[in-house]
Amino acid sequence: MASLKLYFALYHEIVAPKISVYRDLISIHEAWKVLDESELYTGLIHVGFVRPNIVDSDKLLAFKGKVLSTAAAKWALPSNYQSSAGSIVEVSLSNNKMPIHLMLDGFGYLDRDYSSKASDLSSIVEEGVQSLHSVALNYLNETKSAESKESIFAYIVENNLASFSVNKPVTVLENELEKYCQTSTSESRLFGKTTENKYYSIEAFIGVVSGWVKLIQGNDIKLFDDLYEVA
Repeated sequence: MASLKLYFALYHEIVAPKISVYRDLISIHEAWKVLDESELYTGLIHVGFVRPNIVDSDKLLAFKGKVLSTAAAKWALPSNYQSSAGSIVEVSLSNNKMPIHLMLDGFGYLDRDYSSKASDLSSIVEEGVQSLHSVALNYLNETKSAESKESIFAYIVENNLASFSVNKPVTVLENELEKYCQTSTSESRLFGKTTENKYYSIEAFIGVVSGWVKLIQGNDIKLFDDLYEVA
């Protein structure tokens, strides 16, 4: 299965886009700092499983000299890197509409929040899409593996399955997962959680357990979770 990567893309009116993978945010900061004529470029930070393919990247050229972030990357940035509360533009990324946010500081400049949602901080699940726990369950059923809350969040945002405008959206997702991840045998329990704090789908795993392992599942949830982690 593909792993999450940190991408930094540079867009120029004449030069072809350059998209690179970085190990950490400091490396991106340094790359922008030493870029010649950075005022002619627009930088874009993205976190995802696949290389960002933006077909309408010309929209980003209205923000030359600035660094932007996709919605997927916005929530992965440390608190000292402030970004706009709402999106400043929307682009087509991997066949999905992706909100783009403006980095307000941390990259050699200080800007104010021009977004329409600057004073409207609320959590919104798009109308017509499934609840967060249902989306997460579908994802874990598909992967048939234990995944971190960050990986689940990246999948949701990257596929435009929900829109968040709160300061800690990963925490909102985690709280939703925990509602269905209680250490009980109730029918509402949808997820298991390993000692590494990764979540997996009980539904996806139920078909492969039998005998004494199945008995443990019914009587000692924590031990069952630990066995799953080893598996």
